[in-house]
Amino acid sequence: MAPTLRLVGEDVLFASWPVPTTRLEATVPDPLTIDTYDGTGWVTILAHEVTDAGLDAVPMSQFPEFGEVDLRTYVRYDDDPGVHFFSCNTSQRLGTLVGDRSFGLPFTHASIDFDRRGDRTVLRCARSKSAGRGRYDVIYRPTGQPAPADAGSLAEFLVERHTYFTPDEDAGAMVIGSVERDPWQLAPVDATVRTNSLFETVGLDAPDGDPVFHYSPRFESRFVDRERVVDEDLSR
Repeated sequence: MAPTLRLVGEDVLFASWPVPTTRLEATVPDPLTIDTYDGTGWVTILAHEVTDAGLDAVPMSQFPEFGEVDLRTYVRYDDDPGVHFFSCNTSQRLGTLVGDRSFGLPFTHASIDFDRRGDRTVLRCARSKSAGRGRYDVIYRPTGQPAPADAGSLAEFLVERHTYFTPDEDAGAMVIGSVERDPWQLAPVDATVRTNSLFETVGLDAPDGDPVFHYSPRFESRFVDRERVVDEDLSR
């Protein structure tokens, strides 16, 4: 039975760009289809600092605090909505190993630094050479009180996802993982992306224009119920 991973994260920033579905379709395996909002696909860079982490009934704080920067898009599998992670970049080497082997997620090692200056956070992420390089630098500051996303809004579409899909082409199967958490509490945020070359690491052009930002001060998640579903499209 796969272990349950518990995470507590803080200082969370979603930066999301609209991307035409025709450009995204080539970046995900055939069994997955691009999920859209008002006919448009989206790619999100999700950055946060993990302040507590643990497996199953073992006490938390098994890992020291570390940063994580994920690149993901929005998909459907058998018409079920979820996310597909292009990469999960983390500064914790042991976490990279655990996440990849136990949870079927594409973890890679990166240098990630959170520099807090009063109420402002400067995040710098640099992937290792073996992971294909790629940088992401952003500065952000929350400007209001957090609240749940409105039903049917773009914010809800982008943040309220509880399933991830990762292909295991060697096994000809799709890894389906479930994540439990309370609804995200989102606050308005003033943010600026200063560097972003993560898109190029998965064959996407650098995004045009500014992203849509969402901020959350804190979350608690549990990664549960992973299964592998044999899929003929992945066996070919």
